[in-house]
Amino acid sequence: MSLGGNRRGRARTYLNLLATMVLGGLWHGAAWTFVAWGAYHGALLAIRRALSERAAACAGGGARSRSPARALLARIATFHLVCVGWLLFRAPSFAELGYLLRGLRHLDVIWTRHTTEALAFVAVGFALHLGPLAEPARSAFTRLPAAAQGVAYAAAAIAAFLFSPGSERFIYFQF
Repeated sequence: MSLGGNRRGRARTYLNLLATMVLGGLWHGAAWTFVAWGAYHGALLAIRRALSERAAACAGGGARSRSPARALLARIATFHLVCVGWLLFRAPSFAELGYLLRGLRHLDVIWTRHTTEALAFVAVGFALHLGPLAEPARSAFTRLPAAAQGVAYAAAAIAAFLFSPGSERFIYFQF
C-alpha cells in the first residue's frame, strides 16, 4: 500500500517522511536506538521541507537565494545535526547515548595519535576546499591525466586506511 508521497497534503507528506525514516531505522536493526535514529532523521527532513516551503512562499514562489554566510551556517548546522544522529545510530543503548551526549556537552576529548592524524586530514581538506590556493589546486588537479588523478585518489584512500584506528565490524556484516 502506497503512503501517498506528497499528493495528500503537507501534514501527510511530513508523516510519510517520518514513517519512511522510522522504517529505515528498523531495517538497520531491531533496537530502539535505530527507531529513534529514523524518527530523528524523519523529523529533520520534515522540518527542512517545511522551512523550504515557507521560504518559497515568502519569496513569492520563486527561488530565493541565500547569502553565502547563511548558506555556510546552514551547512554547518546540517553537518552537526547529522553527526548527532549518528550517535543515535551507533549507541547500543539510550544509556550509552546519554554518556556520549554528556561527553559532547563537556567537550571531553581523548587526544590520541589518531586524533592528531584525523585533524591533519581535516586541515588538509579545509585548505584544499576553502584556502586561498583552493581554486588553483583544483584547476591543476583537473588538468592532470586521469591515471594520475586515480593514483592520487588511491593514495589518499590508502593513507586514510593506514592511519585510521581499528574499529568494530562493518554494521552490515551482521546481516
